[in-house]
Amino acid sequence: MHSADISELVRNAPRNCWIAFKDEETEVVGRGKTVDSAIDAANKRGIEKPILLWSPEEWIPTVY
Repeated sequence: MHSADISELVRNAPRNCWIAFKDEETEVVGRGKTVDSAIDAANKRGIEKPILLWSPEEWIPTVY
């Protein structure tokens, strides 16, 4: 099982959009205002099944 620390990628990721990661979670391979546009951007880079994450304007620590 692969486990990656993506905190640095998330910290430096574009804000207020969907971001697409390679399946190894080692690189941002696309972004967009919609899920479809982020997937399209990743597909253009050869990534067929990216991992998606919404990147808010500001990251706020939350405990549930």
